[in-house]
Amino acid sequence: MDTKKGSYTFKYDANGNTLSKTFIKSGIDDTTVPPIIPSGNLYFDFEGDNVQGWLPQGEGVILNTSLEAAHGGNKSLKVSNRTATWHGPILNVKNNIVAQKSYQIKAFVRLPQGAVASQVMMTIHRTMPDGNSYYDNISTKMVTSGGWATLEGIYQLNEPATSMYLYMESASPNASFFIDNLSLEAYTDGPAPLIHNFEDGTVQGWFPQGDGVLVTNTNEAASEGSRSLKITNRNANWQGPALDLSSYMKPGVTYSISGKLLLPQGTTSSDILLTMNRGDGSGASHYDNISASHVTTEGWVVFEGKYTFTGSIANLIIYMESPNATASFYLDEFKVEKYVEAPPVISHDFEDETLQGWTAQGEGVTLQISGDTAKSGFRSMKVTNRTAQWQGPLLDLTSLIKPDTKYQIKAAVKLVSGTSPSDLLFTIHRESPNGTHFYENVSAGTVTDGDWVIIGGTYKYSDLAAKNLSLYVESNNATSSFYIDDFIILLDK
Repeated sequence: MDTKKGSYTFKYDANGNTLSKTFIKSGIDDTTVPPIIPSGNLYFDFEGDNVQGWLPQGEGVILNTSLEAAHGGNKSLKVSNRTATWHGPILNVKNNIVAQKSYQIKAFVRLPQGAVASQVMMTIHRTMPDGNSYYDNISTKMVTSGGWATLEGIYQLNEPATSMYLYMESASPNASFFIDNLSLEAYTDGPAPLIHNFEDGTVQGWFPQGDGVLVTNTNEAASEGSRSLKITNRNANWQGPALDLSSYMKPGVTYSISGKLLLPQGTTSSDILLTMNRGDGSGASHYDNISASHVTTEGWVVFEGKYTFTGSIANLIIYMESPNATASFYLDEFKVEKYVEAPPVISHDFEDETLQGWTAQGEGVTLQISGDTAKSGFRSMKVTNRTAQWQGPLLDLTSLIKPDTKYQIKAAVKLVSGTSPSDLLFTIHRESPNGTHFYENVSAGTVTDGDWVIIGGTYKYSDLAAKNLSLYVESNNATSSFYIDDFIILLDK
């Protein structure tokens, strides 16, 4: 198979992730690759003398186990003799991925010594009963010869496919690479989310903390549905509703805890805190704050936080309190679930010695990869020769940032030695479909030439998809030179 011809149609989910790209004509012969016999999770360490069921995709591609490099053990799978971007190793996984279940797919990849850094992609090709083919990107990373890069992502198939293949490809058509410790595991770690919407008319395990406190199910107000939990008759800050999570939570696991709050009409606006009473194995009690929210009568307020504990426990009691000792309030849509951080939308550490898509905004501005200093690793991006406040590095995000989706954007920044303290700003320039231009500040911070400073914020826009959208870094000091490292964009859950 030497060619892959056709046209693509992209599909996105509500969070702006690329779900699929439709290819009119399949580029893979479904009869070529035999299916792996179902055996639960898949794991490939390539320690034997065979390629463990993987086959070459593309004429002339060579797969062999190699002693040249290994992430674990002594061997890895070496992929060589590629001549097209889609060439690489391929595995039939039709019998290993079931619709409506989530899977974590992970692999370690590196390039041979001396090879130029290349982008490597992990992709699933699926064909549906209607004959349409889709190419679902699991993970994309810039890979070098200096260390193993981790490609990983969570994958879910919404409806059964007639064929499914997992394969690795590279944007560099001639790049060779090693793969090791590749795994495909059903994502079932931890119990199902704990969700309390109070629609069953009960308090769903919540109990009053404090003499006289009343915790009742009510239809007076609801964020969703028709019922919520009402808390009244408080007379001390620490009093409120409580819930025993001792049997639900496990040590070392990070949980996301969220819900919605509202005050009854006539109640003065109040802060409401979510706190964990953690009794340890020695009998001591610890009070860990999870979130704090300013709540009013005007509308439901979302609270959310993350919680992790270690060591043995005697009890875990989560409760809600308020510095307003007599405040009553409603609680709805309470949820506890294992926290899973989405793979980064973008992650730039500049260790591959490239600018990773950044360009200079402003005549004469210089961007270069520098070994002078780094927040992590050995390299960062150095920005010099600025002569105006708006000048600096710019990154095109048009295809990555989607409307009605909230993102976290952050990076480490530091001034070049000898530069006076300056404010650095992260700004989004968005052009709407009708040609209107918006300049939206994401975050700002004062930076020196001493320590690295983390600048970060959230961004979301509600409109039709932007015609153009880019992020740039500017400064109130028109001539400041600075470094950027560990730039990352994440979906804000």
